Amino acid sequence: MSEEFSLGALILVQADQPASPLPLELTTVSGDILGGAATVRIAQRFGNPFKHPIEVEYLFPLPHEAAISDYAITIGARRIQAQVREREAARQAYADAQAEGKRASLLEQQRPSLFTIRVANIQPGEKILCEVQYDEALTFKDGQYEFVFPMGLTPRYHTPTLSHPAAVDAPLAAPDASIGPVEVTLNLRGAFADPVSPTHPLVVARGEPITVTLAGKHIPNKDFVMRFAAAVDTVRPQAWATIDDGGSEIALLSVQPPRSTGQAVAAQREFVFVIDRSGSMGGDPMVQARNALKTCLRMLGADDRFWILVFDDQLEWFARVAMAITQETVDAADRWIDEVDARGGTEILGAISAALALPVDAERRRYVVFLTDGAVSAEDAALREVTAKRGSARIFTFGLGPSVNRYLIDKMAALGRGWAEFLGVDDDIEKAITRFQDRVSYPALEDITLEWHGANAWDTYPNHLPDLYVGAPLAIVTRLARQGEGAVTLMIRGQRGGAPVEFSADVPPGDLPLLRRLWARARIEALSMQLADLEAARQQIIELALKYGLASRHTSFVAIDSEVTTGGKDQLVQVALPLPEGLRYEGFGTAGGAAGAALHFAMSAPPPAPRPIVRPDREAGNHFFRKRSAPAARAQSSADFEPEYERAITLPPLDEREELKQIFTANNVQPEILVKLLARKQKINGSWADDAQLTADALAAFMQAGHTTVAGDYRVQLRKAAQWLAQAVKDGRAGAEAEAVLSALSAQTGETFL
Repeated sequence: MSEEFSLGALILVQADQPASPLPLELTTVSGDILGGAATVRIAQRFGNPFKHPIEVEYLFPLPHEAAISDYAITIGARRIQAQVREREAARQAYADAQAEGKRASLLEQQRPSLFTIRVANIQPGEKILCEVQYDEALTFKDGQYEFVFPMGLTPRYHTPTLSHPAAVDAPLAAPDASIGPVEVTLNLRGAFADPVSPTHPLVVARGEPITVTLAGKHIPNKDFVMRFAAAVDTVRPQAWATIDDGGSEIALLSVQPPRSTGQAVAAQREFVFVIDRSGSMGGDPMVQARNALKTCLRMLGADDRFWILVFDDQLEWFARVAMAITQETVDAADRWIDEVDARGGTEILGAISAALALPVDAERRRYVVFLTDGAVSAEDAALREVTAKRGSARIFTFGLGPSVNRYLIDKMAALGRGWAEFLGVDDDIEKAITRFQDRVSYPALEDITLEWHGANAWDTYPNHLPDLYVGAPLAIVTRLARQGEGAVTLMIRGQRGGAPVEFSADVPPGDLPLLRRLWARARIEALSMQLADLEAARQQIIELALKYGLASRHTSFVAIDSEVTTGGKDQLVQVALPLPEGLRYEGFGTAGGAAGAALHFAMSAPPPAPRPIVRPDREAGNHFFRKRSAPAARAQSSADFEPEYERAITLPPLDEREELKQIFTANNVQPEILVKLLARKQKINGSWADDAQLTADALAAFMQAGHTTVAGDYRVQLRKAAQWLAQAVKDGRAGAEAEAVLSALSAQTGETFL
């Protein structure tokens, strides 16, 4: 096989099955975005750099709600349109064509967000273009639409006791391998602000449409994210509709709930933070998880309680009881989490079970917060566990890393009536955490019901309605039939802080055919989650997929050329993928190695023995938790949560005042950077260093940056600060400057603090 090694990027999976990034030469992505929907076309050019015929297998991600509606291959001047068939029939047709020496291609769904393309009988030096088209509804949150094109694949961990298809694994390219680049061009039709991307540089050409291209050359090693705001005068809510068969319609609605500008809803709350510390989290994601947790803890209220659970193939708790929010406990949690590093396998099922099985405190609303990359193959089992054990808990998820399992992370939050956030390597942790705190402190609408006027509606998705949170609209796709010529209105009712709230959305008639495929995709996904009658669900999925021309777990696209090649038997070559940006090769069982190293991982072998977490419980002068006994290793259950830690009160020798003074006097610090630094230094009681002058200065800095107790990103924290400062004034510990800052805050918000 010397000829292959001379190409410089061959990676052996096994003796007769080579893998290389070379067959995939170029990926081009083009799309049209209209309002809240997008039609995207992907063209993947495969070539054969070898001296014998090859069959290519390529595993790649797509948005998990994407409805693949078209597939074709082009060989020279010939374009072969693929047909949708039942999965086994498509496989057989592909195998028959391959055996006959015909070029053929098979597109299959392996997971809702994971697909494979196989191309048979590519001749030496030949090029084949594979073109995929899909439709999707875009996410709208915090005043912006978000378009995501997955461009990386984190290797997944396989729970040894569960079966998994080999098709969810891909070989990993060597660090110095030559990877085919990705080009992106998108057209935005409508009134939008200039798009921005937190992940890639853009070139934006204004006009009708607005054209956005990816600047420079990029390899597919992290997801491409683009955000763009609707015009200021765009009316919410938005709705689109289209006629389907039988005279019925399919409608898509994006309903923005009214924002609460008053005080946070009073509630006794309990937070369970669950942090993935498995090998795939090594590098930037682990750093993000630590920083996110530290920020989260500082935003909780004095009456809140918290748990911390870290997991890989083992579970470890910070404490075996729910902890009160004090400066001592938060400082101790900081030091404890600083000692957590990536290791082992991602046994997420045990973590879900343990977090949701904690003893219930009937007086508190429970929020379970997962910080993970979701790099597991046990997605279905994890979602079943969430469904069975979620109870009344709200589940929030943070997907950390350059290429995370968006399907699992998003679905866990949806099933838990929460919200999912995705944070790339360069995303702003503080803003994401403040959005989370805003949502749980100012819920827009809970216990939602829908009521239609002027139409009958059925097969509405999501069929398990989430709570609504600030900046997070309710997206609904439904089938409906109008009653007469009058208007169709959807009434949305719910509760906010125990008080009834309602608002409405009109559904005008329209013509947007892609909505049919979006609805069919949503229904297929809902049927896939049904466990009561798997065969009946399977048959319905097949019927829907064939009717609307969609790929699904039970249907595939197959394209067959009529021409017979002259070459011999083809050899399977798997397309090797680069490790996503910011991750460490050693987190997947290898140090990277040179080209030619075996970098294909099944990741189902037992994980390495974990090193113990070192707790700083003997550091003089620090708050800490002292272990009273060392329990034998055993399974965690809700029945044995006796206290295992006691708090030791020892004041740390900190010089916080001098550090804060340096922050205030630093030159050329932008207001948003200044408040971000200050947010990390705020004490649990709301002050800065228990100093009235510094707290007044900090509060003024936040106000200058546009943040108050009723507006901006730090409402909860600033309310705590204002209350502390007001008490300091009443106690005579603060003077005229503090009073002036509080008066200015009152003038801006209409609230009284003194």
